[in-house]
Amino acid sequence: MTLYASATGASMNCRNLKVNGRRTSLRLEQEIWDALEDVARRRCLSVSDLVSEVDGRRGDGALASELRVYLLGYYRTVVQRLDIYGMTRAMRPSPSETVTLQ
Repeated sequence: MTLYASATGASMNCRNLKVNGRRTSLRLEQEIWDALEDVARRRCLSVSDLVSEVDGRRGDGALASELRVYLLGYYRTVVQRLDIYGMTRAMRPSPSETVTLQ
């Protein structure tokens, strides 16, 4: 694993893995690697298998970008499902709890 600094200051880690049977290297922020590991674990997949799945669906875009979009979509879906049960929405104050500023 190799560390790089991105333009935003986030550290970029380069990892080698097998994607659809071929060895490749990906340079992603550590937070993205952490999210990939989290999603792969939740789906009972290896990170390589998850990346291969995303790679198989992508068009002409860069794999790193497609992985970021996939993760965003995955977590948005989780939040939407939690919203169904009222578990993530901010509660609005009742009219009696409203404060008037003077």
